[in-house]
Amino acid sequence: MRGFRPSEFYHNAFPDESSPLAALDDTTVQPPQVDQPAPIGRGRLHLLIPATSTNPELCKLLLSAQILGYPTPVLINYGDHEASDGYVQHLAKVEGILRYLEKLEGSEEYQEDLVLIIDGYDIWFQLRPDVLLKRFYAINAAANARVIERYGARIFAEHDMYQSVVFGPDKLCWPVDFSRPACWAVPDSTMPQAAFGPVYEGEDRDKNPAKWLNSGTILGATKDLKDIFNATLEAIHFNHVTDSDQFYLANIFGDQEYQRLKHRPDLLEEAKNRVYYDHEDPNENALIRAEPMTFGKRTEYHIGIDYDSTMFQTLAFWKGQLAWSRQTDSWSPATDAHFVSEKPWEVTISDDILASRPPFESLDSASDHANSTPRGWESVELAYNVLTHQHPVLLHVTGNPEEKFYRKFWWRRMWFQKKAAKLRLATHRLDERLISQEPIANMLWYNAEPTEDAEEIVDGGKGGAWTDRRGWLSWRRLCKDSEEILFQPGDDEPYHPTKIIAHEPLIPPPPEPPIQEAEVSGLESVPGLAPQEGTFPPDGQPQEAAEGVSPAGAAEGLAGVRMTMRQRSWSSAASEGAAQKAEEAASLLTSHDGDISSAAANETAASRTGVRAIVMLQGKPFFFLSFTWILFIVYILHVSTQFLAHTKETHSYFAAFFAGKNPPANLHLVVPASKPDVNLCKVMVSAGILGYPDPVIVNWEEDFDDEKYVEGGSHLAKVTGIAQYFNQLEAGKDDDLVLMIDGYDVWLQLRPQTLVDRYFSINRRADQRIARELGPAAKAHNIHQEIIFGCQKRCWPWTENDPPCYAVPFSSLPDDIYGPDTDTDVGNEANPFIKFRPRFIN
Repeated sequence: MRGFRPSEFYHNAFPDESSPLAALDDTTVQPPQVDQPAPIGRGRLHLLIPATSTNPELCKLLLSAQILGYPTPVLINYGDHEASDGYVQHLAKVEGILRYLEKLEGSEEYQEDLVLIIDGYDIWFQLRPDVLLKRFYAINAAANARVIERYGARIFAEHDMYQSVVFGPDKLCWPVDFSRPACWAVPDSTMPQAAFGPVYEGEDRDKNPAKWLNSGTILGATKDLKDIFNATLEAIHFNHVTDSDQFYLANIFGDQEYQRLKHRPDLLEEAKNRVYYDHEDPNENALIRAEPMTFGKRTEYHIGIDYDSTMFQTLAFWKGQLAWSRQTDSWSPATDAHFVSEKPWEVTISDDILASRPPFESLDSASDHANSTPRGWESVELAYNVLTHQHPVLLHVTGNPEEKFYRKFWWRRMWFQKKAAKLRLATHRLDERLISQEPIANMLWYNAEPTEDAEEIVDGGKGGAWTDRRGWLSWRRLCKDSEEILFQPGDDEPYHPTKIIAHEPLIPPPPEPPIQEAEVSGLESVPGLAPQEGTFPPDGQPQEAAEGVSPAGAAEGLAGVRMTMRQRSWSSAASEGAAQKAEEAASLLTSHDGDISSAAANETAASRTGVRAIVMLQGKPFFFLSFTWILFIVYILHVSTQFLAHTKETHSYFAAFFAGKNPPANLHLVVPASKPDVNLCKVMVSAGILGYPDPVIVNWEEDFDDEKYVEGGSHLAKVTGIAQYFNQLEAGKDDDLVLMIDGYDVWLQLRPQTLVDRYFSINRRADQRIARELGPAAKAHNIHQEIIFGCQKRCWPWTENDPPCYAVPFSSLPDDIYGPDTDTDVGNEANPFIKFRPRFIN
């Protein structure tokens, strides 16, 4: 219910003969009951996390849970082997959770047990467990009232339609199949129809309300969770069709809602006839709506969804509505808007958060921190949903790999992150078994702990985690290796770049030293590559790529070699028509986003770059860079300093190097391209601004009869043009570097000095790895690296039985760089390569 304060109502809505809900007639709806002041019992909260191994993402969750006072987690299936068979793996997950639930027995001391089950690798807490519990009961009370209003109190009571299990919300029915009741039979969200703006046919899923089940976050009563997971296990055994536990859990929810709709045939027909334009076209195919066989089968499992994300906030398709804010930063005009009843721009902290223990309570008792921490929740930055007006209890970073990357950037925005190390240690001093001093749903709530085992553990088991079958795991064992990522994640400059104030004067660039221009020879006979005099602008010289570099010794190899840009303009040589096409391409570029030769930040440099770029385009258009980053740098020089140290040759290049002099070398830029194009012109501008050399265009205006020679200079045609260029280079250019890139969909963003530095650094690390792996054989056979290709995740066009696929080294990235597989990792379309580390040649 949008805008309500979760702390206003708490109510255990299980219907029985004494329940006021059971006494209601079909037309009367009672509001949820308010808590009574005196507690009538005790309750326990359990925290389960399915996780077979540890990594920094799991440790972020464990850290946030400890700081905020949640129960010590129980890791389900920890240490188990991850089966390659998806059927076996998902069986193990469901069986592990069910096995733990079955062990939970009723207690005279505790009248109710709630179990929170969450994914282990993409979730963080930001609010305390008392807020979670209050909102859980508020959500259930509001849901029960809606069901009574929809079906009547009599049917509600007869069929036990109460809600006691809450799943997280999704804006996408996953796996996508709108013939399933899990997709078409579920209730609408409680949010207004146009909450995301006007809805039109064919709108994308960003406009969808979050009304589908997400299995990554679950909170519910133990008894009902047992029934749900037993039914899920039975469904997997009966008909295994996909490796997604969310598929089976959502089906149980869908069957429940379908059976409820049968009590209202009008609503059933309305649900069946609704079109989901994201995935269906009613003009081409009849809508398929499967109706399950429910006769004699249990379908009521008391499942509901956290539609307003008061407890569980997912990331996928929500990025545009999530903000990080503090109430103290909220802007509210005092005079202009006093007549407005609601202030949507004003961020307020809800009552249940304000009633919770202060965020830095564990540090308040320490005198050295008391004056350096904010006093209340209104002073810390929290994730906030601007549509639901809620600060969610936890964040669930769902979505595609791009969205998963938010785990890195958002972690440093969590309110506790900067003091996380001190907060973690400080919580050891607190007795946090009692979640809240005030009753919630007429009960006092406690964190569930295995007390008989915890007595033998330091600090009673705080700071680490229990496992379902392998006992206690300490923080040191689980997360010691991840502490740097957790406590010192670095700044967020790549994600939040510093803004440049327009009116601040910029420091003019230093004067550029003269560039040694190599003599042009040996290319006059190559069609289209004859040097063109008079087209190089006198003030268009880019700065040197490595001014003043001093090598740190032989260990640094040749990284200190000074690279100067090879500046040449090549005529198209074919006809005046080529120059005309170049001018047309330039006009295409300038008509898109304004004048390319002007920039507010640096008028002089920008105008010079614009003139140089246009002149080079007219002399010989240089178009380059490709989406597939067919970037490889060819270096025709023995760069291994280890090999050099053991050779008796006295090459003049090496003599100059060890004499402290950096011999000049040139950087060439070779681009296969056959015709002008606006995207090539974008490359021209980026290269001109960044100071790259004039490109050599190969295969310009070439036509190929053979279909294997693809238009645009790609594939086989590229090889012929590049080979011809190399064959014409004189021997004196063997020390040069050559950058070869495709020409139509890659852009440069960093200067050539960075490229050259990284080239030598990559080669140096590769040579160290080769020497370590091959030993003396590397030297004996002169095995070292001088050529770098771009890399990709897919081995194409070969098969797994070909050497380019199975024989290449593994990526240097960590094994778990992309985290474990989850149901939502595949995004909108299945992609088997998402979890691959890039290692194949591009």
